Amino acid sequence: MKIIIKYLLVVLLLCNVTSCKKFLEKPPEGSVQEADALKSEADVQALLNGCYLLMGNDQMYNGKLQTTAEQLADHLFSANLGGKQQENNLRRSTIFNTDNADLFTGIYNIVYRTNKIIEKLDLVSETNRTKVEAEARFIRAVCHFEIARLWSHNPGFTIDNSHLGITLRKSGTLAPPERATVKETYDFIIAELKDAEAKLPAYVNTRVRADKNVARAFLAKVYFQMNDFTNAYNYASLVINSTNYTLEATLKTRYSTTASSESILKVTNINGQHEPGGRLKQWFSGRTGLPYFRMPEQLYNYVKGFAGDNRLAFLNNTKYSGSIYLNKYDSNNFEMPIVTLTEMYLTRAESAGEIANTIPTALATGIADINKIIERAYGNNTKNLALTITQDQLITNVRIQREIEMIGEGDRLHQIKRIGAHPLPSRRNERLDRRGSEWNCPGFILQFPDYEKNANAAFQLNIEGGCL
Repeated sequence: MKIIIKYLLVVLLLCNVTSCKKFLEKPPEGSVQEADALKSEADVQALLNGCYLLMGNDQMYNGKLQTTAEQLADHLFSANLGGKQQENNLRRSTIFNTDNADLFTGIYNIVYRTNKIIEKLDLVSETNRTKVEAEARFIRAVCHFEIARLWSHNPGFTIDNSHLGITLRKSGTLAPPERATVKETYDFIIAELKDAEAKLPAYVNTRVRADKNVARAFLAKVYFQMNDFTNAYNYASLVINSTNYTLEATLKTRYSTTASSESILKVTNINGQHEPGGRLKQWFSGRTGLPYFRMPEQLYNYVKGFAGDNRLAFLNNTKYSGSIYLNKYDSNNFEMPIVTLTEMYLTRAESAGEIANTIPTALATGIADINKIIERAYGNNTKNLALTITQDQLITNVRIQREIEMIGEGDRLHQIKRIGAHPLPSRRNERLDRRGSEWNCPGFILQFPDYEKNANAAFQLNIEGGCL
C-alpha cells in the first residue's frame, strides 16, 4: 500500500491564477491534504491551471516526451548515447530505468489532478463548470494517449486490438494498476476528447488552453495513429478550415520567441519565469557546445538527397568537426508548440491519399496541402506535386515530407509503428526503421516501472528487448 500511496498521492498545486501569464508561473507547492486543498472554485481553477503547467513542464511537452520517443526511433547517433538513454536506444528498457519511470509517474500525476477536478465540480459555478470539466477531460485524454503510445503496441498489433494497453485512471481513488486492452484504451481516449470537443469554447486566441480546435487536432492525431483515415481527415479539416491558424512562411519561426501563427496549442515563454523546451535545448541544442543528442550521417545524407530542400540546414555538419547536430532548438528561448497547423496539413494530406478512392475530391485537397509544405521547404513551387499523381504517390511523398519536417519532434517512432500496422499490405512497411527492427518488436515499447508490479502482483509487464 505504501508503494501505491507513493505513486498516487501527489502534491496539489495551489495558486490564485487568472491570466495566461500567471498560469504559466510555477505555483507554490506543499504537502497538503486534499480536503484542505480543494475548498472553493478558486482552488479547483488553480489545480486546473497547474495541470497545464505540468503538461508544459518537464513532465511532458518540455522535451521529455519528445526525447524519449527519439531515443527509441532511428534519428539519433547511437554511439554517443549512454546510461538510460542508451538502454532505450538499444530497445531494451527495464523496470529500473528511472527516466522512463519519472515520465510515466509525472504524466499519471497530471491524470490524478484531473480526476480530482472532475470529482470536485460541485465547487465550480454553473457558469464555469462545463468548461472546467471539458478542460480536465481533454488533459486526461491527452495524458492517456501519450502513455499509450510509449507503453503499449500500436492499434493493429492484433486484429481486434485485444492486446494489452495501459491502466485507465478514471478516478482519484487509490486502486492497484490493471491494464485495459488497447481497444478499451483508445475508446476511452476518443470518448474523452469528443466530450471535451462538445463542451469547450470555440476558440481561445491565446492558444495556451484547450478549445474545440485543440480537441479536434488531438482527435485527428489519435485517429491517424489508429490508421483511421476518414476520421483523421475530417477532424484535421475542421481545424484547418477554421482559418484561425496560418502556416509560417519561414522554417525557423515555429521554434522562436515570436508567437507562431500555426500553433494550435502551445506553451508560452516568459523569460526568467517559465522557459519551455528545457530538455530539447539541453540534449539537442549546439548553441553553446556539442550536444548530447547528435544525428547520424545516414539521416543527413537522406535529407541531402532531396536537392534544394532548405530543411537540410537544420542538420548542421560544419560547426563541430565530425559531428552532425539538429539546430532546430538553438534559440535561447522559444515558445513550445504542442500541436501545429503543419502537423494537421501532413495528417490530412496522407489521409486524403488513403480515402481518395471513396472521396475523389480528397486527392486534390491532399496534394494542395502537401504542396504548401514542399513550397515552404524549397522556397519555390518547382518541386510541387502535379495534380495528376496517384493516391499511392501522394502517400509516399507525404510520408517523406513528414519525416523531414518533424525531425527531433518525437514523431518518427509513432510513424514507424503506425505504418507498420497499416491494414493494407501494399501501404505497410514493417521494417521502416532504418536500424532494421520490425515495427512490432517488443523493445519498441517501454517497460513499466517496478512499482506497477509491486502494487499488483497480477500486473502484466511488457516483454523486454528482442529488437536489435
